[in-house]
Formats: sequence, C-alpha cells, structure tokens
Amino acid sequence: MDKKIALGKIVKSVGLRGEVKIYPYSSDSSLKTGLHVTCGHDELLVEKLRMQKNMLIARFAGKDRVEDVEGLIGLEIFIDRKDIELEEDQYLVEDLIGCEVFDRGVCVGRLEDVIQNAFQDIYVVEGERSILIPAVDEFVKEIDICKRRINVELIEGM
Repeated sequence: MDKKIALGKIVKSVGLRGEVKIYPYSSDSSLKTGLHVTCGHDELLVEKLRMQKNMLIARFAGKDRVEDVEGLIGLEIFIDRKDIELEEDQYLVEDLIGCEVFDRGVCVGRLEDVIQNAFQDIYVVEGERSILIPAVDEFVKEIDICKRRINVELIEGM
C-alpha cells in the first residue's frame, strides 16, 4: 500500500455545481487536474482546478451538484506519495524531520519541525540547545535525504 500525503482540507462548497474550496497545506500544491485523490473513503478524480486567492477551487468527476459534495466538507484530501512531483532541491517536510544537522562538520542536533510561513521555511533543530534556521541558501548548504543529513553554516549568535 502506498503512503498517503495530506495536501489540504475541503472547507466548503462553492456554487451549485459541485465545486469545493480547499485550504492547501502547502503553497506548492501537488494537486493537479487528472489526478486521483482520496477523501474520506472515496477515491476522486480531479476534473477541474483553479486558484482563488490562497485557496484552491476543485471539481471532482461525478460530483456535479452541491448535494454530491456536502459529505466531503471538513475532510482532508490525500495523494499517493508516488504521485507527488518534486523538483530538484524540493523536499517533503516528513523527509526532513529527524535528519541530523551539521554545522561545518559538527552535529548541532536533529531537525524536529519545519515552520512554514510566507517568507521561507524555518528549521527547528533540537540539540544541546534549540536553534531556528531559515531554510535559505545562506545557511542551508546541502540536504542529503538518503544519509538523513543536513549541512548548514550558522552565523555567530545562532
């Protein structure tokens, strides 16, 4: 069985033709037209998809009326991990969690969380002390998911 990744949550219906508004969990959504997703116990085919401000508006095949989507409101949308297309230097948060973090070859801790905000992600590293590291090229030099290692260069005071 393929691992499922949550992409967002259906927050309400839109109009009368079965469209739903989705709150995406990432600004770089992997939700695409023609993709099969899981929502509750249903497998759905994304028939139409568009952005509206910071939300996604989707229509699923066979869900043509508002009554067809009422049971989906409040449910999360999942995708098979194998269907996620990542570009070079893109990673899933769950792949980063648990990686050891090294500053110029010295282990400073383990990545415990990723805070996602509008500007850039912030890596939360727990070791002898807690460190917050902006996920930008100035600090994060290399990520090796296979070795579970992140190389960084911290500045004084971090």
